[in-house]
Amino acid sequence: MTVRPVVSLIFSSLLLSFIIHDSDAAVTYKDPLVWLEAMGDAFREKNYDATYTYFKGNIFDSVRVVHIFEKGKEEERRFNLNGENREFYREGNEVECVHSKENRDGALAMEHGVNLGPFSSSFPERIIGARGLYNFAFLSKTRVMGRPAVQLAVLPRFNDRYGYRIWIDEESGLLLKSVLLDRGRVKEIFQVVQLRLGDAVDERGLISQIPKSGFSHTLLSQRPAKKEKPVIRVNWLPSGFKSVRRRANRLHFTDGLANFSVFVDRSGSDSLPDLATSVGGTVLLTKKLKVKGHQITIVGDVPMKTAKKVAESVEPLVY
Repeated sequence: MTVRPVVSLIFSSLLLSFIIHDSDAAVTYKDPLVWLEAMGDAFREKNYDATYTYFKGNIFDSVRVVHIFEKGKEEERRFNLNGENREFYREGNEVECVHSKENRDGALAMEHGVNLGPFSSSFPERIIGARGLYNFAFLSKTRVMGRPAVQLAVLPRFNDRYGYRIWIDEESGLLLKSVLLDRGRVKEIFQVVQLRLGDAVDERGLISQIPKSGFSHTLLSQRPAKKEKPVIRVNWLPSGFKSVRRRANRLHFTDGLANFSVFVDRSGSDSLPDLATSVGGTVLLTKKLKVKGHQITIVGDVPMKTAKKVAESVEPLVY
């Protein structure tokens, strides 16, 4: 007679515990897009001083970023910590690249800007914009740098593009880690290795570390392309990709998240062999067309198999 009430009490307690836990989980994991939107807001509106690493093929970048948001205005400076001493500075929509004096002589060969990787508001915004082409799934809770993180899989609905696994800081909403995947194979790895937030961020971190003897130049947005008739036609595209820019000898395509371009060389040179290579998730493929002296080059963030299928579909246009 006394067993049933005890069992009933235990069962009720467990059920209540489960409901409370499930309710908390429902709030925490309400919708992957909510977390992605929060990440975009965090990139724009949080104060942070972060150092991150970005591994892409045989390229390894290390970057420090200091971001201050005050009175509705963003100010940010990124310091390239490996190789050439250069900085990326942004105030609102104005962007400039700063180089040290010793690099002046080789200015034409220098890289301009600092590798942003996925650590910017455009990353979650592009994922959200392409959400119809990807599935989202929460994975187990984990930690990055000892910080509790939400782990999210971004899975392509078609095997003709990459997927992502991303780790989002529970406290701030900032991206802590991301991995670019090609059907389970790792192509690129990004990770924050040091992070300060809020009042721990010193505004003096925005001061340039390059001496006054250095030089800077504004990074201009791309000018509108002239309207010219294309000289090639692409007869096959991965699902969801569309043309966003086109010129006579180049076409640009995107699904909102991934991008690739097709260039055509009509110089008549046959010296370049067909080539297929990649650095991390970026592929480079060249292929001769049937028209003598015509060669196409495909560059972009799609799997090699997809790039080859696009290349096979390209044909010259005759007006």
